[in-house]
Amino acid sequence: MRHLLSYMLLLLAVTILLDQSDAQKSVPVTELTSKGGTNYSGSGEGKLEIFCYRARPYSPFGVFSSSRLEYRILPPSYALYEGESEQEVHYLHGNASQSWLPVLFQRKHVSFPPFTNKCIGIVSSYAYSFVFREYNIDYFRLLQCVASLALFFYARNLVHSPAIFYSGGALLGVLASILLLIFLLKRLFPGGRMTVAAMFVTGWSFWIYLLLQLWNSKFEIFCHYKHYFLAYIGLSAGIAFLICYRIGPPKDERTIDTMQILMQFVALNGVYFSSDAPEVTLAFCIIALLAYNFPARMKARFTTWLQRRFFKPTIRMLTEEEYIRQGDETTARELERLRDFARSPDCDAWKVMSRLRNPSRFGSFVLGESHLQDSEILEYETTGAHFDDDSALTHDTTDDDDGEHDVDIALRRNLLAEGARSASRYLTSASSVLANGNHTGNHLRNTILHRT
Repeated sequence: MRHLLSYMLLLLAVTILLDQSDAQKSVPVTELTSKGGTNYSGSGEGKLEIFCYRARPYSPFGVFSSSRLEYRILPPSYALYEGESEQEVHYLHGNASQSWLPVLFQRKHVSFPPFTNKCIGIVSSYAYSFVFREYNIDYFRLLQCVASLALFFYARNLVHSPAIFYSGGALLGVLASILLLIFLLKRLFPGGRMTVAAMFVTGWSFWIYLLLQLWNSKFEIFCHYKHYFLAYIGLSAGIAFLICYRIGPPKDERTIDTMQILMQFVALNGVYFSSDAPEVTLAFCIIALLAYNFPARMKARFTTWLQRRFFKPTIRMLTEEEYIRQGDETTARELERLRDFARSPDCDAWKVMSRLRNPSRFGSFVLGESHLQDSEILEYETTGAHFDDDSALTHDTTDDDDGEHDVDIALRRNLLAEGARSASRYLTSASSVLANGNHTGNHLRNTILHRT
């Protein structure tokens, strides 16, 4: 009797396995391809139909590629099973509960990872049709990665921005207004808190169904009730904005740091989930973290090296007229700064006068007169002590006009050279004042006063 029972159990197990194998053999498997714009369709007989996608070879240039199935004729109801192979799809179909829950998740497209095998099984009593598409670059994913990286690096600035604070508060106010609807539902249903709690604990499928129905009918709802919808959004956003305005932007450093960390965490999640190649996006996240926490001094040196190595600035030489004009402007500006200093309370007048050779001349200079006397200008224009050795360029001394012309040229060259030296000295003095502050500026003023 015991042996007979064992044989019967063994026979039953073999029969079940054979039935499952026959069922698997009887279900055709269709290979998905995007070549030629192939249109796939289902019979709509309520049987399981399997469609499989074979992964493409991995390539670093296909990080932001994507593949998806897009319905052209969406069945009113269907069950979808997803797995890595047709055997897994058969297993999911054989062990699926007879619940109406899978029917609720009606998606108009199904995504396929480009570097991983994937199969789907569709069971529907209605005819359906779809097309399979492959994108070498999914611009939405690329934009998601770039925007997330920008959010990560500029999170500190965004947290300090009042506009981001008020707009984010208004958005959170709109989302948080759902709590008001839950409170109203608690008042409407009998039983109060217990009824609402029971609905949330045991009736979660009802809420999923309700949210999906609202999402699928979002355009119809907006078209028919757009005035109420806009009024609700405006009212909730306005109340949230007023609350944020009353509280004001955060000023506590710990609060700001917490907001920054949360924002950067969201940004890194956006980078990581922007591609079906997690190892590449994980490398992006690690590089972003290292670059953000890199020492500022070394970062500045690296940036300077890059600019000098690959983006060399083009240096334009000054013309002779520009050089003279800059020298004159700098000289006049520095002399005016010296006058302002002498008139200011910071100037110790008695100490300055004790160090001057000609105090009356310095007083005239402070009152607005020139810092050079006519005799000094005449001596400078007539002296030949600083002439360059340009007389060797001409040997014709018989013609007086040519001689005067050569002397005039030599004088002009000498004046230009002296003006260039003076402009260079004053440019150096101005740079020293701007770079080193009052100490160098006071030293420069004392030097000029001593020479005066």
